[in-house]
Amino acid sequence: MRLGPACKKWRFTCQNERKNVLARTQSLPYNRNMPRRAILAPKPLHIGPQGRVVIPAEYRRALGVEAGDTLVLWLEGDRLVLRRRQAVEEELWGLMAGVKGSLAEELLSERREEAQRETTG
Repeated sequence: MRLGPACKKWRFTCQNERKNVLARTQSLPYNRNMPRRAILAPKPLHIGPQGRVVIPAEYRRALGVEAGDTLVLWLEGDRLVLRRRQAVEEELWGLMAGVKGSLAEELLSERREEAQRETTG
């Protein structure tokens, strides 16, 4: 099959763009905890005089974070992890979905039984 001039130009452009993307991603710092194909390149952040860090706009857009949103912060080894509060809550509710009954009721029941044993025993 022969390609016309438009197809050849398109193919050449795609191959060059692929080479450019590969060249940009190969120069990025990588550690084993990072995904192999990061959507956004790592960026250095500076801590301001009051300990504040500004999250770049492209990262906020990628996460769907807007001014006034609440984020949850925790440490994992030597990394700081920031996640949207809603995402953390959804994950926790998902983990608890298989639990039958009420954990609060179960705890109260155990406490009542202990108190009963202490008064009778």
